[in-house]
Amino acid sequence: MRDTTDDDITGAAGGGPTSAGERRSRAARLRAIEEVAWRQFAAGEYEAVGLAEIAAEVGLARSTVQTYVGSKRDLYRQCVDRAVAELDAHLAMAAGGDGNHADRLRRALAAFLDFADERPEAWALVDRHLFVAAGPFAADGARMREQLLPRLEELVAGARVPSSPGATASAVLGSLHALASWRSERPDIPRESVVERATALIWFGLALELGR
Repeated sequence: MRDTTDDDITGAAGGGPTSAGERRSRAARLRAIEEVAWRQFAAGEYEAVGLAEIAAEVGLARSTVQTYVGSKRDLYRQCVDRAVAELDAHLAMAAGGDGNHADRLRRALAAFLDFADERPEAWALVDRHLFVAAGPFAADGARMREQLLPRLEELVAGARVPSSPGATASAVLGSLHALASWRSERPDIPRESVVERATALIWFGLALELGR
């Protein structure tokens, strides 16, 4: 593929696009970069994806991609943050509304599993880093947990668990993550069966905590 220069895409420095039909807008180019990066990062490990590969698929020069997004690490962080934001929104929609805390927990658990099934690219990024505690992606894992835990703490606190809601919510999050990862390898098992059994197990654990 020809190495397209910045002028090929945006015109001379400071000139901008010459016509709407011949030049994509800055926003459209940025969206194209982000979508390609999203797919490539979800499909492979961080080290296996380079800005050159992303640029080639978008049809831009590598230097142009860097101008838009900064470093590969910056672009990857945007993808990871987008993935966990989508999961958080999914959980918020499911766990909100009417119903007792057991019902809301059941809906949150179902939403977690559905997210893994329906949003495989986003789930790949969440699954890869959610509980990473060391190494170059530890900060990404910490940001994920910071965003997701308040949602679960609210459910746990509503159950009036006597110990730290944060610690209990972290245990629930770990259980949800492990369950979704486990089920992704066993798609033949009915979702409803998994949801009911897991909800009963988690709620039973909360009941034991309440009865201490």
